[in-house]
Amino acid sequence: MGPNSPNNFGQPRNSMMHRGEYLERTWVKSAEQNRTTGIQGPEGTTPWSEPNIAAEPQYPYNRTIETTKHRIEIDDTPGFERITVHHNSGSYIQMADNGVVTNKTSTDRYDITDVNQFVHVGGVSNVVIEGNAYVRVNGNKTEEIMGDYIQNIHGHYFQSIGGESNVNIGKVAQMRAANIKVQANAGDLLLHTTKNLKMEADETMSSKSPIIWQHGTENVYIDTNIFSLKSAEGSIIESLGYLDIDSAEDIDIISAANINMKATRVNADDEVYLGTGAANGISAEEIPIELKSGVGEEGKPDMGAPVTFNTSVLDEDLQQGATSGTSGANSQDEGESDNEESKPTYSYTEGAYSDGTSYWLIIDDNTGQRAVHPSGVNTLYTSEERAKEITQKLNEGYYD
Repeated sequence: MGPNSPNNFGQPRNSMMHRGEYLERTWVKSAEQNRTTGIQGPEGTTPWSEPNIAAEPQYPYNRTIETTKHRIEIDDTPGFERITVHHNSGSYIQMADNGVVTNKTSTDRYDITDVNQFVHVGGVSNVVIEGNAYVRVNGNKTEEIMGDYIQNIHGHYFQSIGGESNVNIGKVAQMRAANIKVQANAGDLLLHTTKNLKMEADETMSSKSPIIWQHGTENVYIDTNIFSLKSAEGSIIESLGYLDIDSAEDIDIISAANINMKATRVNADDEVYLGTGAANGISAEEIPIELKSGVGEEGKPDMGAPVTFNTSVLDEDLQQGATSGTSGANSQDEGESDNEESKPTYSYTEGAYSDGTSYWLIIDDNTGQRAVHPSGVNTLYTSEERAKEITQKLNEGYYD
């Protein structure tokens, strides 16, 4: 409250803050009552609070510029030196005697830098966002972390990459999930190890392909309780050296037609019985239908197409030969003109996240991929009406 406030009737003309009197009637009381306290950061960190109001003015050290709503104070009170700019809404900037700066905004805040920004934090940085956070980088982004990088995500984690994804790890890489799905939907899936490749399943292990090749450059060993091999048409076993079949018990060879044996000599030791009806055996075990079917659609990752690959971002564009301003970087050199191209058309299509939630993606009909418009307009919506509206505006040239 300023010097002309009714509460100052009968008081000296200079303000209570200037005199250092009745501080409970000034902005100090409400600012102290409205301090934000007990802000909890990530698990394992200590809660922190907005600093106390550092106002303990004594006459004549506090110089004030004050209206009925706003005030600026430059206070040289010994031990409580400070500079304060206070707005009637509750927003204020305070520079306390210990050098701590508090910048509080009671409503919205906008920070806009037309050229470059440099930020250096000499100690710890704590950021707590109570709502959603959105970050867009129109160029490249580089992060270098000299220690550990820990992310605790209590919901879902989605990544969509238009180009390549490369992960280079110096030591051990570990992944654990209730179910893991991997799909190479357009090419090959390659695995290579310089030493051993081990796979183990507590229940069943199956593989399905039109053709399966297994090549052991030295030996192939199969060790199991029962080895069952079944072919719908024929089976061929060929050895360029010797072929030994050894069993501790019986060996049964059954054919619905003929059994042909050709050799320079056939040796049979001990007893040989022919035509006695004693021959018997078992057929190869039938493979369960659920293993014959392979992974099917259920085994493929449930996710939409990735974002389109952006080829327009170059470091040189942002470092030399480019103009910048509030509209961003212009990568076009002077004297150049855009090549004439057919005007793109847009449509939208429905997709679904893994939890069943629907989304609508605006598509560039020329590429068949997610649309990327120079205006930066969003092209992914959870409302069909909104996707339809933006698609129509894009086709009408509204954002051109």
